[in-house]
Amino acid sequence: MVKRWTAAAAAFLAASGMAMADTAPPPGSQTVTNEIVVAQDGTAVETIHTERFANNEAGTMGAGRVTIPFNAGMQDITIVEAYTLKPDGVRIPVDPATIQEQLQRDGGAYSMYADLRNKVLEFPQFMTGDAIVYTVNRTTRPYFAGKFIHRDFYLQSTITRNETTTISMPQSMPLKTDVHDVEMTTREEGGRRIYTFHYAPKPAAPTVAGALSL
Repeated sequence: MVKRWTAAAAAFLAASGMAMADTAPPPGSQTVTNEIVVAQDGTAVETIHTERFANNEAGTMGAGRVTIPFNAGMQDITIVEAYTLKPDGVRIPVDPATIQEQLQRDGGAYSMYADLRNKVLEFPQFMTGDAIVYTVNRTTRPYFAGKFIHRDFYLQSTITRNETTTISMPQSMPLKTDVHDVEMTTREEGGRRIYTFHYAPKPAAPTVAGALSL
């Protein structure tokens, strides 16, 4: 189904996933803050800060490797900081020389998706009880001048999530939104309209196992 948008901007945010009945402690948690500032021409500058904590071995497996997707033709991306945080506060930084840029699976040199890339970060000495912390700056040029589109999908999982996205828009660019299971507030400040979207999963019902919640 094709949706046609005539407004200056549009945003889609949704939450879905499996709600599992499980009294075991979660393997980890993740907190993400994404601050987006949109210019009049539709260019968006994002500052994305992520903290991911591993409670146990299950939470540690695979969590020390992070893949950040981007479109090289339309986006500029910079890793501002990235480090492993030990329980005693010691920070072990990711060596910038180890950060890889890879083509996405369908993004071969002769593919129509050749601009799709991944930044791959390997966090050193990541163990149970540690956290990985990283901040990314990403500038996205608009598909169409004066237009802005943003989409976020929050999938429920065994990882506890707490995610907040703030979008700062010129007041002359009203934002049309389609939001599901996400808290949304707005305010005006300095000639701009600020939209805040917050997602945290609802507790699973103890009598439901393997139910799909949309």
